[in-house]
Amino acid sequence: ETATLLPELFAITASSAHISWREPESNGDPIINYILECGDKQLESKRTEILVENLNPEQVYKVKVQAVNRIGAGAFTQSQKITTKPLPPKAPKLECIQYGYNSLKLKWGNDALRSSANLMDFQRFEVDMKIKSSSKPFANIYAGTRNSIKVQKLHESTVYAFRICAQTEHAGVGAWSDEYLFKTPAAQPNAIKIIRCIENTNNESLQPALNV
Repeated sequence: ETATLLPELFAITASSAHISWREPESNGDPIINYILECGDKQLESKRTEILVENLNPEQVYKVKVQAVNRIGAGAFTQSQKITTKPLPPKAPKLECIQYGYNSLKLKWGNDALRSSANLMDFQRFEVDMKIKSSSKPFANIYAGTRNSIKVQKLHESTVYAFRICAQTEHAGVGAWSDEYLFKTPAAQPNAIKIIRCIENTNNESLQPALNV
């Protein structure tokens, strides 16, 4: 009896495949190891699983495995095809297109998706923020499919650091971008209260008074 590949247990990324199989009957002599062929790669494992690395993204590979004992090598399983996933999307460029003393409007493009063979695969973006001078870690402020957000309730004259990443269903989450730094401007001064003059009936000089 040959080993049986278990495709439902395959864990596949853009550059690797974790492949499992069911142990066959040893026919009286214990199995020593297994030999797996994946494309032009041949690997050995003493367990019923193996991680195949250094694969190319979006590539079809034929996989088969055989068991070996002291008598010799058993027959290979029937070949099965696996397809590696596409590379995770690159982070898009983050821009500040509008700002105020307590808010920033950020925008990004779809460049992260153009490298994907299947644009319909796109899912969402994530944006994190922190005050640049703070020791606190980044906090998520947005996760969704839009290409812009308005960040409010910020402090004036403060430098904020932002980072962004893109995610697709099949390729997974891409790497975070470098930090983008945007500074809120100073706020305008408060309005001056109106000053009125009152008449001094004691013939003393007039004194200004605040209108409250």
